[in-house]
Amino acid sequence: MNLLRSVVISTALYGCESWTLTPNLKKRIAVFEMRCFSRLLQIPYTAHRTNISVTQEVTSMIGEFEPLIQIVRRRKLQWFRHVSRHNGLSRKHYNARIFIR
Repeated sequence: MNLLRSVVISTALYGCESWTLTPNLKKRIAVFEMRCFSRLLQIPYTAHRTNISVTQEVTSMIGEFEPLIQIVRRRKLQWFRHVSRHNGLSRKHYNARIFIR
């Protein structure tokens, strides 16, 4: 599970701060997460297990965990906070320095 979180999930969520979270994308993220958990638990896709049962089994193995969609939302919010604090091109003092030179 640690390998899944450290390698697969971090690679899959690379650049997620710039994604637009549409309902279709949210569904695809949830499907990806369930597919990863099923492979980790060696559950074949023909077993027809519900997402709830797979999630309960993973929770019993590792304890409580943060779902991927929550990770994406948290990263987007952190990125927004970072950008809103940054003194960018829209700030008056930066534009004034351009015209002084």
